Amino acid sequence: MFKSVVGGYVEAKKMPPICATNSDDENRNRKLGPLTIHFLVDVELATEAALKDRPDLQRAWFELAQDHPVEPAVAKETIHRCGAMYTARGLMPKQYFTFIKRRKGEPLPR
Repeated sequence: MFKSVVGGYVEAKKMPPICATNSDDENRNRKLGPLTIHFLVDVELATEAALKDRPDLQRAWFELAQDHPVEPAVAKETIHRCGAMYTARGLMPKQYFTFIKRRKGEPLPR
């Protein structure tokens, strides 16, 4: 769960901004668009909520996101806290974007 959400976040951060609109729903857009921006913000808010009282775990999250080594106990606690929050908020990328696509035109869930 943690690796999937953080991996999706890292990949989304690498996307170039929108430069044109693609109206083909079947063609996957690899540009940074509104739905991807919502995902990034939702992951950042969930991560902040999960780690708000632990700046050391916040630093560990960034290290883990970059595939840098982190002490096993710190990594375990970071993953446990964030994983629970990501699950509660439905932030698995496949689940998140499938839900958004299926309910296109409706406001994003909060």
